[in-house]
Amino acid sequence: MGVLAFFTGLLSLIHLPLNLKGRAEAHRSGLRQFSAVKTSAAHAMAKQGGASQKDYDNIKADYARAGQNSIEISEPEFLKQKQKHLRKVALSKALDKNPFANIMLMKVRLRFAHNRELLNGDIS
Repeated sequence: MGVLAFFTGLLSLIHLPLNLKGRAEAHRSGLRQFSAVKTSAAHAMAKQGGASQKDYDNIKADYARAGQNSIEISEPEFLKQKQKHLRKVALSKALDKNPFANIMLMKVRLRFAHNRELLNGDIS
């Protein structure tokens, strides 16, 4: 029983400074705001005659407000997530060409091919 209480207390101490629930809610709120901006931009562009200057100004203001209210993602974290996404895209394209290939082998092959290109100076 004491061990369970110890680990519960330890998890509470870890959870407090991280504020995972608050950060998740901030991301969720930012997502909703940017989604609303995208929807209003799509509606404005779908109007007959296109978006007016007033529509453009409103969308620009909403976008700026959404950016101010959103949680900032650090540059290293952004680059790590971008790299992860681009790896998925490269794997997906490779699997389109070779649908029966082993996924793990395909990942290894792509990793070696891209690193070889990098070492040879083929990547700009």
